[in-house]
Amino acid sequence: MTVIDVHTHMLNWEWVDILKKAESRYEFKTDPNHYRFPDAERLHVVGVPHGFHTLLPDKFDWELRIAKMDESGVDIAVVSLTAPQANFGPPELSLEAARVSNDDMMRQQEKYPDRIRYLAAIPWMYPELAIKELARACDNGAVGVFTCANIDGESPVDPKFAPIWEEIDRRALPVLVHPTVPPGVEVIAKNGLHAGVGFHFDTTHALERMINTGFLDRYTKLKIIGSHAGGFLPWIIGRLDDQPVSKRLPSDYVDRFFVDSMAWSPETLDLTLSIFGPDQILFGSDYPYGTGNGMTKFLGMVDALPNETADKIRSSNAQRIFEL
Repeated sequence: MTVIDVHTHMLNWEWVDILKKAESRYEFKTDPNHYRFPDAERLHVVGVPHGFHTLLPDKFDWELRIAKMDESGVDIAVVSLTAPQANFGPPELSLEAARVSNDDMMRQQEKYPDRIRYLAAIPWMYPELAIKELARACDNGAVGVFTCANIDGESPVDPKFAPIWEEIDRRALPVLVHPTVPPGVEVIAKNGLHAGVGFHFDTTHALERMINTGFLDRYTKLKIIGSHAGGFLPWIIGRLDDQPVSKRLPSDYVDRFFVDSMAWSPETLDLTLSIFGPDQILFGSDYPYGTGNGMTKFLGMVDALPNETADKIRSSNAQRIFEL
């Protein structure tokens, strides 16, 4: 049985150098409070004590990635650049950040044609440039698009991004909605909750906006994938139904979403399955982030499910929406 990982990341040093020279809300520094890697450089929001990317070799080493895939039984990785993607700096730097990531992933797809696919990074803050880079990346083999759940503090459904969504919808592309540091991070980061709580809130808020603003009624061909099992959406969809803002209930839109399998425990994966159903869940590992090899951890949770459900999550759902 083929296993396809749709939520997994890689960085490259050119992207790091661009982010370092950009005048933005981000900076790299060590984090003595990080108990695992106190001496490693981490990406921080300026003024926030805790970082959220540690620059370790496994985030740049493609040969190691393939070896870890072999070790874990993962056949294909649909790789993406992670937050803040290319959402920083002036137009030329933002575009350059997207291009160097796309080009690196294109080269790796050419090197490992049976193992690697990739999601396009685009400079969302500059729609005209974003549409051009999306076309270039798709021409070079990208199978979908990555977006942060907030784009430099703005909701992805803000009207300024409509031209980009129109083009994504025209192409009927899958879109991985991935969290980044949410607005208000300065408050929750004081308790170290910027990732464990803030990231999930960020995804939840993005998906809720797609439900309650008519976004999903306007764009009917794109395929939205909510990372980390859709954030908190499985837990709060009933409450959203209790306080609807339109004639359609929020739960009426659940079948418009896909989510990954990163629910963190068998119990929460069961809840995710009960809300979204087995045809809408895709395997994801978040490799090389987290503790240990997430491919092994999260694949083990999927393997424990009934065979037909597990087969859909491991590969057939991803094969369908990515046309692999």
